[in-house]
Amino acid sequence: MFKVLLILSFFALPHSYAEDKKSSEDQIKNGKKLFQRKACGGCHKIGGDQVSPIGPDLKDVSKRRDPKWLREWIKDPRVAQAANDPIYVELFKKFPTKMPYLKLSESDVEDIIKYIESESNKKKGK
Repeated sequence: MFKVLLILSFFALPHSYAEDKKSSEDQIKNGKKLFQRKACGGCHKIGGDQVSPIGPDLKDVSKRRDPKWLREWIKDPRVAQAANDPIYVELFKKFPTKMPYLKLSESDVEDIIKYIESESNKKKGK
């Protein structure tokens, strides 16, 4: 019985790793679609030379902001806006346009963050 389980687990490990890798790639693809579909690029850039007067550059945003805050902000910015969150107040001084509520699911938020991280990593040094 032990030999059978050992053999089965050996074949299951590479499959699980491939699924995880594909899952991350799928998250990035979905995040890109959502970023485009929700028109995030109309207000935000992810690196590059152009600065948007409407919203902050998102390059490396997941390194600059607390992960919990970032997820909550993307999920429903109205909460931070209503509470006069200090980060929101600071951003609003620089970019006086309120980020809209986009009606995103938790997994949508995760996918958008994965996409932003992926694009940020492509633009290192630029």
